[in-house]
Amino acid sequence: MYQFFKCVFILAILTNASLGSHEDKASQAQLASEIEAIINRAQLGRFWGAVEVRVGDQTILSRGYGFENHNLTQIDPQTSLFDVGSISKSITAAAVLQLIEDEKLSLSTTISEVFTENAGNLSEITIEQLLRHQSGLGHAQGMFLNRESLHSADSLIAAAGTIKLGPKEFAYSNPGYHVLAAVIERVADDSFENTTRSLVFNNAKLTGIGFVGDGQVKDARPTARISSNRYGQITQGSLFQYPWNWGQRGATGVVMTAHAAADWFEAIESGNWLSDESRKTMLTPNSAGYGLGLYVDTNEDGFITRYWHGGSTGGYICHAARYPLAYDGQGVTVILMTQSSISLQPITKQIHRLIQPPVSKPTFAGIYLNNLDKYEKDGIYTIDQGLKWTGKTQYIGSNGTKQIIDERPTLILQHQESKMWTLIIRMDEAIAQSLIEDLSLISTEIANNPEGGSTPWSKGVTLIADVQGLARNEYDSYLLDDGALISVRASADHHEILVITTPDSKHEIARIRMGGAEVRQLQAQLKSAMR
Repeated sequence: MYQFFKCVFILAILTNASLGSHEDKASQAQLASEIEAIINRAQLGRFWGAVEVRVGDQTILSRGYGFENHNLTQIDPQTSLFDVGSISKSITAAAVLQLIEDEKLSLSTTISEVFTENAGNLSEITIEQLLRHQSGLGHAQGMFLNRESLHSADSLIAAAGTIKLGPKEFAYSNPGYHVLAAVIERVADDSFENTTRSLVFNNAKLTGIGFVGDGQVKDARPTARISSNRYGQITQGSLFQYPWNWGQRGATGVVMTAHAAADWFEAIESGNWLSDESRKTMLTPNSAGYGLGLYVDTNEDGFITRYWHGGSTGGYICHAARYPLAYDGQGVTVILMTQSSISLQPITKQIHRLIQPPVSKPTFAGIYLNNLDKYEKDGIYTIDQGLKWTGKTQYIGSNGTKQIIDERPTLILQHQESKMWTLIIRMDEAIAQSLIEDLSLISTEIANNPEGGSTPWSKGVTLIADVQGLARNEYDSYLLDDGALISVRASADHHEILVITTPDSKHEIARIRMGGAEVRQLQAQLKSAMR
């Protein structure tokens, strides 16, 4: 392990950085079991793809779900290839850093220094601005409308050079990484693919990795690229049957196995293929939390708690994360690869919470209702696409004047359009965050597999507020500080409902309808959380 991370590990231990102790975490076997449970619950057990999780030098979970193709070959994290989409950006950034170490580039090099004739509006953009998504290309309009005409690095630069740039502030930009690929090719005087294989794949000793344009990767098998066309028809093609021109290079286009992705994210942290200075630069985030080709999370002491990236492309969605300090500095690597119709967000959030439990703080935790469908009966709103976390130290009341100034965390159910609060429950922030993510997963699952026919319950988790006979408090909400009654009842269609009422049982405040096991789990969580 190199000096940069050695210092981070030692300092984190000496200062007892806020990462959570291994003593209060599950064992590696328990972690693997809990992650498997999360995967198995996803999409009601219909998860398709590959998962690899490592703690230190031990692989604690390596499993394929489903089949690679119509031949029913079982997916294998060691040999099944996936298109990793924007995770490719970390590879491109590493190639640039290698060229910098070879003194062929610098972070301050401008595009006009590399392409002297046709840089156009790109002229003053630097390599670092491109790497950090601060070039102005993220705000550009009309970028590469005719991708079929982009047959070379020069043609790409010429097309990009005519685009009117936006402000040079953080804005995620695929075109910025296309330009970086063109820079790599020009500076190395070789193809982007050959240069990247030499500088990154070979130097970092990676196998099971290649490009969409390769047609094959040694000792690895492609999975089927399953996607839908503009008419909604499902199509199945080869992993390698995807457009590969200067509209893709640099920003996407890398294919790899889950095993190779884990090797790559660990290689970012260690090995002599990259200097300590380059590694530190790559993992130093800007104000938006982006390093070079990677998102980088730090704690309040400045230590790196996670570096990660997601990728979404035709037929695939992937997530790769490395927690350098987790499990007493052993480090944890998490790789998820799946088909693009599956949402990975509920899965990655739950796994993230297992590995890096949230630290409770005296703030307010809130649930917001997104994409609400209002039914004819007043007071019924349905969550179609999950919930969103927020935290604030104070909260402005619905009339815009009153505020909550209080140290106790709060779980808030709010109607987003009217900004009216439906329910407030005091609870520990960590429990609130856990509850939010559980509700998000449940509502997504119900939306994907609705039950109840024509009932309002069929489109997701539904909250019903009864305003009759229940006085509002000074915060324009219904506040439950102590003693609220939480019960489970059967609905008219024999589905279970969790009901929250006032302590005297006279006034029903909220209902949450879900599967029996989930509703009882939520009941237990709320009972333990109420103050």
